[in-house]
Amino acid sequence: RRHTRSLCDWSSDVCSSDLRDGLRSSFETDIYCPIEKLWAIIGTWEDVSWVQHALDVRMLPGAGRRVIFPQNQTLEENLIYADDNETTLVYEVIKSTMPVIFYQGTIRLSAIDPQSTKVQYNNVYLPKEGLDPQQVKAGMDQSFQERFNWLQKEFDTRS
Repeated sequence: RRHTRSLCDWSSDVCSSDLRDGLRSSFETDIYCPIEKLWAIIGTWEDVSWVQHALDVRMLPGAGRRVIFPQNQTLEENLIYADDNETTLVYEVIKSTMPVIFYQGTIRLSAIDPQSTKVQYNNVYLPKEGLDPQQVKAGMDQSFQERFNWLQKEFDTRS
């Protein structure tokens, strides 16, 4: 179990109590891949091979990482919580081009059978001021659905 810090450490402007009004999305998919193999990748904070379009990662002080994408796009995240027994990882985005001022994601794996894993992903976020919350949610949902489709194909052990 790795517990790194509370949600409120990085910003006095946004705290977990503000998330009551945050937008939420949930995604779920089954991947034909053993849970141990999938968790060995997802549960390793230094590994971004499960992040669609990620080219590289640079570790930052504490529990941070900078994910590098094409055209020098970057995403900075902090690990909040990871538990190998629960196969659960919680992180927050601290710097990105996403249209949000706060973003927290939770990924949880559970075994369906020895060859298949259920992947559940939940997020909560606050749109940047002046943006239409429903448009932001629609864009975020579409983006994450595309990522989940990719993840399902990328880690299918039958291919």
